Amino acid sequence: MHLLTEKKIAMTNYRILKDLPQEVLNMIKKEWELSKENLRDDSHFRYMSIDEYQDLAFPMASHKLHDIVKSFINIPYKNIMFLISNARSGLGPVHIDAGRGCGINIPLEVDFINSCFFIANQECTEREFHKGEPVSKGTKRFLYEPEKYDYYNVREPILIDTKQAHGFFNHADTTRVLFSISFDMPYSKVLRELTGDE
Repeated sequence: MHLLTEKKIAMTNYRILKDLPQEVLNMIKKEWELSKENLRDDSHFRYMSIDEYQDLAFPMASHKLHDIVKSFINIPYKNIMFLISNARSGLGPVHIDAGRGCGINIPLEVDFINSCFFIANQECTEREFHKGEPVSKGTKRFLYEPEKYDYYNVREPILIDTKQAHGFFNHADTTRVLFSISFDMPYSKVLRELTGDE
């Protein structure tokens, strides 16, 4: 495992969101604590095991988390989910997301030393799908080229351009959990709506 540093960068494909209300972040964390033992209860969540690296849990439309998100996000979102990365899962596939334009990822349970998010800061080399690799229609996979990425340990919420090559690794002995808000709109538009920046 190479040494991680949080580089000082332009953040062209992601933005740290320092102004999200702490009260709202606390409410999301509380809902995670209340829900995490019941994620496979299909009356409250749609649970998906994607691969050996990650599972997803989508709260149903009636879940309180939707009201919490609507209390601080004034633009239409596509869905919300818990991204659950298995302990010691290592490097997940470098990819683009087929089903969303961008997303906000909020840390819930993250080992800041042994896990990390990364995203391309330049063009990356696309690769063929591995035999039997689970993929969604419209997604792409890329070679792992560490010199082409910006790294961030997700200490704070971030907005990411999911149409840029990105991924994560988790070498921690614990599960890595993020709460993610997905948007159909492109990154630049959501960034402008949230921060006023271009």
